[in-house]
Amino acid sequence: MQPPDLSAKPLKTRIIWREEAENQFLVYNPASDMLHMFRPLGMRILILCDGNRTIEQIIQTIAEETKLPLDNVRERIVKFIFELEQKKLVEIK
Repeated sequence: MQPPDLSAKPLKTRIIWREEAENQFLVYNPASDMLHMFRPLGMRILILCDGNRTIEQIIQTIAEETKLPLDNVRERIVKFIFELEQKKLVEIK
């Protein structure tokens, strides 16, 4: 994985999602015909990928909401967004 451009703005692709059970979200990507399951934090990150926020802003938002230090969440969120891109759930612009 290349060093991420934290100024990039991830945009979620056209997806359909619903809360399946407490702490479980189903996300369907019609373009790939794939179904994915996320916990609340993963779903929150996906929702924040609105094309307006940079990766750094998403990291800061999650750090504030979870009360965790930036250094504790930065690498994990960057990796997660990269995985979302690989699954074609977000596009990085």
